[in-house]
Amino acid sequence: MTVETECVEYKESTTELEDAVLALSAMLNKNGYGKVIFGAKNDGTLVGQDIGKDTLKTISQHIQNFVEPRVIPTIEVTELEKGKGAITVAVSGLNRPYAYKNNIYIRSGEENKKVPITELRQMFQSYSDLLKDTVAFRQDLTFNGLVGRLRAKGLHVNDDRKLYDNYELMRIDGKFNIQ
Repeated sequence: MTVETECVEYKESTTELEDAVLALSAMLNKNGYGKVIFGAKNDGTLVGQDIGKDTLKTISQHIQNFVEPRVIPTIEVTELEKGKGAITVAVSGLNRPYAYKNNIYIRSGEENKKVPITELRQMFQSYSDLLKDTVAFRQDLTFNGLVGRLRAKGLHVNDDRKLYDNYELMRIDGKFNIQ
């Protein structure tokens, strides 16, 4: 038996689908991944639930229809006794913030809290920092187009390194980032 965490939520059945998908979006915003297990008590004990022919499709469609930006869940069924099963739904993604029904939530312990504007700003900043830290696939880049536009506006670019630094196009180690 385990407890719910910032990355794991337990639901006794898919009748709690809305709360479960809201929790998944909150986990994505906090950690970039999350998991909900249907057919489990709050302490993690698997009790199972009936799984109909459309149950998995309903879960997948609910996530597709109400979580933005879209994520593709991994859905697995664990067969239990008496024809019941537990359904594990896992998601991951780096395109924060994720909204559920046009609201943004974040996971705090085992709670899902609506995100205040100040935290939303921090999410955007952390995403920008991630882009600045990630090495670009191509390192043979030129910025002739950018330099041309700057010159057309009356700005003079004489030092490529200053240009890269001012626009934060290059990492500290001298490699271009994907920003």
